[in-house]
Amino acid sequence: YLLIGVPWFHLGDFSYHTAMAYHGLVIPAWLMVSFAYFRNTEHTGPFMKLTGTGAVIAGILTGTGAIWLREPGFVAGTAVQITGMVLAEITVLMILIISFKYYYTTSRDGINTVAWWTVTIALIAVLLALPLGHLAGAAKDLGDKFPLLLRHAERLNLPAEDVIDGVIGSHSHQVLAAFLAAAFAIPFIRKSQEETGIVDFLKITGLYVIIIATAAQTVLYQYCAWSGWEPPDLFSNGPNGMPLDDFILVLLGVGMLLLVPALFAGGKSINGEDNQRYIKGFVGVVLLIYLVSVVALGLYIEFHEQFFGHGESNTAGVTNDLAYIRAHLLFGFMIVPILLGTLLNTDLLHGKKQMYFSLFLIAAVL
Repeated sequence: YLLIGVPWFHLGDFSYHTAMAYHGLVIPAWLMVSFAYFRNTEHTGPFMKLTGTGAVIAGILTGTGAIWLREPGFVAGTAVQITGMVLAEITVLMILIISFKYYYTTSRDGINTVAWWTVTIALIAVLLALPLGHLAGAAKDLGDKFPLLLRHAERLNLPAEDVIDGVIGSHSHQVLAAFLAAAFAIPFIRKSQEETGIVDFLKITGLYVIIIATAAQTVLYQYCAWSGWEPPDLFSNGPNGMPLDDFILVLLGVGMLLLVPALFAGGKSINGEDNQRYIKGFVGVVLLIYLVSVVALGLYIEFHEQFFGHGESNTAGVTNDLAYIRAHLLFGFMIVPILLGTLLNTDLLHGKKQMYFSLFLIAAVL
C-alpha cells in the first residue's frame, strides 16, 4: 500500500487501480506455475534459460507498470504493463510448444499422461482467456478510439459498459479457474510409486473431472463474453440459487477434492527421487483450506442470500457478503496462486531447506 497506494482491504470488488496491481502480482505467479509444469515435463532443457529470462523481464514489467496505473487511460504505465503481459503470454506459449514437442518425441515412462493433459489443457485455457482481458482493457483505456467492443455492443443491442463488464468477468473467472486447475494437478505429472488402489482411482477420476470442468467453463465463459449472455440460476428458491458457471466451478472443486488423498499419500517418484515429498502434502493443505474458505463458504452464501443480499441490498448481512467478495479475491485468487507458484518450485531446494520453506508458506496460508 505504501508503494502504490492500493487499498487492499476495502470491501467489495476490486477497483481499476487495485485490479492492475493485482495483475502485477498474479502474472509472475502464473509464470512460476508454468515453469513448474515445464520442469516436470522436461526437467532440464536447453530452452530453460531463454524462457526464464523472458519470465523475469515480464514479471518486472508487469509489476512496475502497476505502480503508474491509477485510472483508466493510456499512460506510460499502461504500455509498460501491457508489454510485460504480452511477454508473459509469449513465454508461456513457448513453454507449451516445447513441452508438447518433448512429450511426443521422448520417452513418457515417468509422466502421468492424464495429469500432464490436465495441466496442459488448463494452461491453454488460461491463454485463451487473455485476449478478452486485452480487449476489455483497450476499451476502458481508449474508449471511442478503440471502437471494436463498442460496435459489438451495438450489434448485441446492449449497453457498452455491460458488455465490457461481461468480458472482464468472463476473462477473470476463466483465468483463475484454469490457473488453479493447473496448479493443483502439477504434483501428479511425475509418476510416483504409491499410485495404486483406491487413492490412484480417486486421483485419476479427479483429474478427468477437472479436465471436463475446465473445458466446460472455457466454452461457457467464451460464449458469455462474445454473446453478452448471462448464465441462468440453477436450484433457484427466492433470492437463492447457483449460477450455471458457479455450478461448473463447483464441479471443478469436486475434482480437486478427489486429489486430496493422493496429495497426502506422498511417496517417491518411480526413479527413486523424493524431491516432491513435501510438496504434495503441503499442496494438499492449501487445497483443503481453499475449498473450505472459498468454495464451501461461497456455496453457503449463495443459498442464504436472504441474509447476505447479493452484496448490494439492505439485508442484515450485506456487509458480510462484501467482506467475502474482497476476502475470496485476496486469499483464494491472489495469495493462494502466489504461494502455489512458489510451493510448486520448492523441489529446487534440497533436504530440510525444502521442508522449512514449505512450512513457512503453509504458515502464511493459515
